[in-house]
Amino acid sequence: MTLCHAIYFSKCLTVDPEEVEAILTTSTRNNRRLDLTGALLFDERNFVQILEGPRSTLTTMLQTIMQDARHENLVLTLFDQIPQRSFKGWEMCGTRVTADVQQRFRDIRLPAVLQPDAMTGQEIWDMIVTVVDEGLNVEA
Repeated sequence: MTLCHAIYFSKCLTVDPEEVEAILTTSTRNNRRLDLTGALLFDERNFVQILEGPRSTLTTMLQTIMQDARHENLVLTLFDQIPQRSFKGWEMCGTRVTADVQQRFRDIRLPAVLQPDAMTGQEIWDMIVTVVDEGLNVEA
């Protein structure tokens, strides 16, 4: 099995907290079944996500995500083979970028505002890893 990870961002077409919570719940259930792990950051304008898992499964999931009407203008910024998972045990971590999260990003010299089209892949990676590693609360 070839293990890969992908980073993408897209424009969010829904900001309804209940709908975002439903996305996270469904993603957790599906990812567990499909052996995918990852994390999602979102605000009122953007989704940014890292997914990892078997290459064929990840490719199929990305095709499904690209057809989801809750977002548009999906940009895949990275798709690469990896030696091991970075989000083992996280079928789906999701965090709204709140004022507290923005302050934490400022503290570690990351952009405070989620502007993925103006960010490097490393900045996106660092944001998401910070959220997961520090256990910043999941908020829909």
